[in-house]
Amino acid sequence: MTTDTKPSKFKSSAMIAYMLLLSGLLTFGIFSIAGAVFAYIKRKEANAEGEEMYADHFQWIINTFWVALPMAMINLVLIPLGIGLLTAGITYLWVFYRGMYGAKSLTDFHSPYNHRREAKA
Repeated sequence: MTTDTKPSKFKSSAMIAYMLLLSGLLTFGIFSIAGAVFAYIKRKEANAEGEEMYADHFQWIINTFWVALPMAMINLVLIPLGIGLLTAGITYLWVFYRGMYGAKSLTDFHSPYNHRREAKA
């Protein structure tokens, strides 16, 4: 189980990355790009310092971005067919859920992948 209760310089960086990811929902993804780039940079630093839990959070943000990007592109193609707004709404809710779940996990000092690791153990 990956649980960390000590303060780290990466906690505020991870929260900033989550807020950028979620802000992208209001800016057509512009801030989400910034959040993903920021997460890439901080993930490398967290891995170098052995902060596995925070590296997991940055990876969670990166994965969310790279799944949402093609989903958004597909939504654009589907808009003329009349179902693009429905699928865009689903994508929006999925990104919102992932951002909020990750931020909640961060404030609880555990990895967003924690439930998966415990199930394997």
